[in-house]
Amino acid sequence: MQKKLCALLLGRGAEYLIGLKKNQPTLYAAAQRLCASQAPQSAQTQEERTRDRCTTRSVQVFCVPEAKPYTLWAGLRCIVRVERSGTRGKKPYRETTLYISSHTASAEEFARIVRGHWQVENGLHWVKDVVQGDDCCTTKAGFAPENLSLLRSLAVTLYRLHGNYSIKRALRRFAHDLPSLIRLLV
Repeated sequence: MQKKLCALLLGRGAEYLIGLKKNQPTLYAAAQRLCASQAPQSAQTQEERTRDRCTTRSVQVFCVPEAKPYTLWAGLRCIVRVERSGTRGKKPYRETTLYISSHTASAEEFARIVRGHWQVENGLHWVKDVVQGDDCCTTKAGFAPENLSLLRSLAVTLYRLHGNYSIKRALRRFAHDLPSLIRLLV
């Protein structure tokens, strides 16, 4: 499925940056070997301090050789390795994520792209999953799951457009005030 998606994206003139996970064991192992044995084409390290967090992000870009298993993925040009380490609430953490990409760019550009993705993930998907309980929804019939997900996204967007950045607080505020909720739509 993922290989077909890559080919489809390239066929439509788009490029891709996809998180590489262990469910692609051959490519994942090859990418790990590549990162361990080759110097990166481009690298960047950033440090960030916010509230109770101190984070160091290191982004490295590796060109892939013209060999299997890389050639099995349409347009695959590079592996991007992102290492995050630091402290969250005085607890240390370290994680490494690998990405595959048809786009060749500097580590700085890939760092911006990955951070942009995480802002969407944290700003919308996390809210839908955790605060609104999207993952726990047992609705399965027809288009109902997609429609409910769309309505949840609309609600988050409307809350934020009207200055309600805490979705949890907005849900509490509008739960028993239907007239105010309807005014958000106008």
